[in-house]
Amino acid sequence: MGKNWAIVVGINNYDNLQPLNYAKRDAEAMKAWFEDEAQFDQVFLFTEDSPAIKTNPPIKTQPTHGRFLTFLEVQFETKLLEVQDNLWFFFAGHGRRYQDRDYLMFLDSSSKAVERTAISVDYVTQRLRRCGADNVVLLIDACRDEGDRSGLGVGTQEQKGVITFYSCAANQKSWEIDELKHGSFTYSLLEGLRIQGEANCATVERLEQHLRYRVPQLNAHYKKSEQNPYLKAEPPYKMYYILVEQAARIKDAESLKYQASLAENEGDLLVAEQLWIRVLAVSRADRDAIRAIQRIAQRQVQLVNSISITQPVASPGGDRAVVSEPVSYNELINNDLSNLQLGSKLINPESVNYENISNIIGNEISSDNWDHLLIHLQQCRTSDYISEQCKLKIKNYIDNLTIASETSIAGTDNPEFTYRTHLISFKQSSRINRN
Repeated sequence: MGKNWAIVVGINNYDNLQPLNYAKRDAEAMKAWFEDEAQFDQVFLFTEDSPAIKTNPPIKTQPTHGRFLTFLEVQFETKLLEVQDNLWFFFAGHGRRYQDRDYLMFLDSSSKAVERTAISVDYVTQRLRRCGADNVVLLIDACRDEGDRSGLGVGTQEQKGVITFYSCAANQKSWEIDELKHGSFTYSLLEGLRIQGEANCATVERLEQHLRYRVPQLNAHYKKSEQNPYLKAEPPYKMYYILVEQAARIKDAESLKYQASLAENEGDLLVAEQLWIRVLAVSRADRDAIRAIQRIAQRQVQLVNSISITQPVASPGGDRAVVSEPVSYNELINNDLSNLQLGSKLINPESVNYENISNIIGNEISSDNWDHLLIHLQQCRTSDYISEQCKLKIKNYIDNLTIASETSIAGTDNPEFTYRTHLISFKQSSRINRN
């Protein structure tokens, strides 16, 4: 259902580092798999002799530090993909650990000037996450080291919000095997991606299991030192994502469905919706996913015209005073509601309290916006300006609303009566502790 893009980098002949034999071949093999077998929508290849990207003007793709840095900065300055899309990044070459950060070494990188001539994995991740896709996958076949490495190799730093496969542990080498004319990690990776049927590696979890078994097996067979690939998925539920839709079966989405149900039950509607959409990518007629998305949409369909939040403003004397000003709901959305969180950007900690939260709830009930209450309350729960005791009371209120919502959907009770009853309880608790 979603779009699939990939960025592929492979470097053999470094200017300042020991050359490699098969990194470029690995990159070209991955590009072929992305385009010919996985039918990706867009694949960018960076090797010593890869063709320019056809733009106006064309973008050269020889992977020097400056050229690739510019590519990341220009191409990923704005949103390119949607949440349900996928972006893969494959790198085959040298990696280096320097001052507690992981770096990828490009064509002209120098081990004597790592910060100035290499690009950190953290920075690559930050730029790629700007694409808009919820699923960003990093495949790092690095640490093909020169033999006299100082310190640890790539792999000890955790990348936020992405799925990262490392070809080896931080104190190991990622081996190239002459008989295979590939690195053992990439060879095993391509094997796993091509498996069909019951033993497929369609999910992140299954692919990780395959690599963890197959790479050490290959290395032992060809008399290479131990090499142990491993996975870091953040947040952890991403280990159940579907990587290869064309190889996936309905059964492969069961763990993902479970995670989607958990997120929905916990009130994390955005995550739940994303996960259910990914279930539909495997089975477009999945009844559980269709019903869940409809259920979530019912809670999100009605927006409040305006809400009132007490904000600190400058008084005539120059001091800051707290007054109540109406804030358009659309303004909140445009200013990134997920970050604003009903007060997290306001200066005065008293700006968000029981009273105006209760008013928001009351206004929405009066406007028949009952199902949308959960969204607002979920935002309140994550505000830095609300005490833990208040957040606990909000959580209890959310639990009551969830029960009320399910009751009203079943048609066994009057939702307005139930919601107002819980609101009275919430207001009463505010008199006990206003913070």
